[in-house]
Amino acid sequence: MENQKETITEQIKKMFSLSEDSASNVEIRSRLLDGGRVTGTNMCVLVCAMVIASVGLNTGSTAVIIGAMLISPLMGSILASAYASVSADYPLLKKHLLGFGVQIVISVTAATIYFLLSPVKEPTTELIARTGPTFFDVLIAFFGGLAGIIGQTREDKVSNVIPGVAIATALMPPLCTCGYSIANGRWDMFIGAGYLFIINAYFIFLSSGLILSVLKIPKVREFTKRMEDTSFPYDSKYNYHNATKHSGTLFDGALKGNMVLKYIGKKDYEVGVNNVKNVKNCGICIGKKASKIL
Repeated sequence: MENQKETITEQIKKMFSLSEDSASNVEIRSRLLDGGRVTGTNMCVLVCAMVIASVGLNTGSTAVIIGAMLISPLMGSILASAYASVSADYPLLKKHLLGFGVQIVISVTAATIYFLLSPVKEPTTELIARTGPTFFDVLIAFFGGLAGIIGQTREDKVSNVIPGVAIATALMPPLCTCGYSIANGRWDMFIGAGYLFIINAYFIFLSSGLILSVLKIPKVREFTKRMEDTSFPYDSKYNYHNATKHSGTLFDGALKGNMVLKYIGKKDYEVGVNNVKNVKNCGICIGKKASKIL
């Protein structure tokens, strides 16, 4: 009976385990940082999305607003910032926060220009709805952020989570409302819409960081400290000493021209082997199937 209870407990834990089908740490890093890049393509898509959303808010069309939220790249910067924060990569965090700030400025500017040119000056119900944040907005942002980061860290790249999260958390409409407020001098609406956007962005960031911490995303500082010693001891099986203290992590980096790649954990094995082949000077691959020193 006791064994049966333990089995049921283990099954329940497995059902809700986030690490069971999670992608490798390298894949997670790649997805999140690629999604947070501030590129010409993303900026063009962002401007288009802002204009579409502004039209939807200006005409009271919910369908148009939803369409704009689906193509907006704003959430990518928040998830990338959360990753940089959890991994303690502060230069990377600064980079993505600055990029996010640029996206905000561009978004508000695009919306302001549209509403300056728009003949419809009266605020619609859709615009007014974005000026009064409530506790429910906090819940939506927090749990939307949880769902978003869980979807992004799965082994299966195909996921219907992100579009749903983009619609639920609604990052764009508050920024469009800020643009309307500036264009029409409605500073009372500007404060409410700006506050709603900050709430949404912060709680998405917070919940994303929570999940990444649960997944034990490696700290960059720990890796840098280990890299300070240019000698990497290994045993006859080519296993790095103290490897059992770490799991599921693929590190790559350079120190004074000595490229070092280190793989730990079975999930990153295939990725690790492929990357080890590209390291010119020194590679260490550790796992159930250890690779020899190159």
